[in-house]
Amino acid sequence: MLAVFQILRNWVRIVLMGSSCLGIAMHLRANSNYETVFDAVWGDIAQSYYDPDFDGKDWRSIGEKYRNRLGTLDEREDFDALLSEMLGELGDSHFSIISPSFNELMPNPWQRGDSGITLTIVGNRPIIHRVQPESSAALNGIEPGYELVSADSMTVQGLGSLVDEADVFDRTAPYYLLKAIENRLYGPPGRKIELLVRPHRFSRTRSYTIELQEYAGHMSLPLGNVGESPIEIDKRILKNDVAYIRFSLWVPNLMEEIRKYIKS
Repeated sequence: MLAVFQILRNWVRIVLMGSSCLGIAMHLRANSNYETVFDAVWGDIAQSYYDPDFDGKDWRSIGEKYRNRLGTLDEREDFDALLSEMLGELGDSHFSIISPSFNELMPNPWQRGDSGITLTIVGNRPIIHRVQPESSAALNGIEPGYELVSADSMTVQGLGSLVDEADVFDRTAPYYLLKAIENRLYGPPGRKIELLVRPHRFSRTRSYTIELQEYAGHMSLPLGNVGESPIEIDKRILKNDVAYIRFSLWVPNLMEEIRKYIKS
């Protein structure tokens, strides 16, 4: 079950996904009237939560406990924190409160253009982890281990500032930084993107232009209001006959391939 609460400019957008509620959305003014927003969030969960028994928790009592604290709040951040704390009572990992600037992190839709680059975050630095053979990045001489400094005229430092402004939890900041950088590599096949990379920690930067190619890998199936997404899957035998499987997204249509590989 997935629930995402997004604060969009002066609106609150509530999107719920689960076994009993797929693609439910509502909009509310997000001004100083915390009670209105609070009641809408609490009420939508009360009506649409996937488990009608709330895993034995008393959702009404939980709501009253946090509603009584609304009068003690001074700042908008305090209100967001209170909602996050209330949602945490349910023990579901995919409930979250997201600030207005979150939408600036990932403005580009997926358009099936593939950069051929896989990134990872090491000490808040985006490092190129893999380069797909025969991709434009590989043909240009970009290698694993290079640090990405900017993509599509947006510096990593600037994206890091956007992540800070989005008020995501500290433990998830590296994840959102990675996703924000990857989003700058989105586009249709044929699109050209300027990259600035640093081959080594203290070396000079180098500029490259890569061209996105048609994505030929796995795609997830649309689920509720979440569209299809590219999936990375890596299967190989390591030393001492250890089978290795790595995939970037857990989706039902990937399970059959994983089962076949395990059986083989």
